[in-house]
Amino acid sequence: MAAGKGVVSRILLHVWRTLVAGTLAAFPLIVTYWMIHWLFGFLDGLFAPLVDHLSASTFPGVRLLHLPRRLLSLRDDLGERDRAAARRGRSTGSSACRS
Repeated sequence: MAAGKGVVSRILLHVWRTLVAGTLAAFPLIVTYWMIHWLFGFLDGLFAPLVDHLSASTFPGVRLLHLPRRLLSLRDDLGERDRAAARRGRSTGSSACRS
């Protein structure tokens, strides 16, 4: 019976050491992630007025990044226009986003 108790205690000790080692290894990674996340959020808030003030055309490629959002916005605008025209009883001829 004493031999079985020693095996169990060795297994528990191994599990405990593994958990502690994993926690100690993950802690710097978690802290680093948190610091980078905070830094990007801080810088984003700090420079947001400056970026909004500058035209998007100042930075090459920025308009291309906004293209999907603009297309979705245009689709929604056309759909709203068609729905408004349908409520008034006439059609605009646009086939975008009919619901």
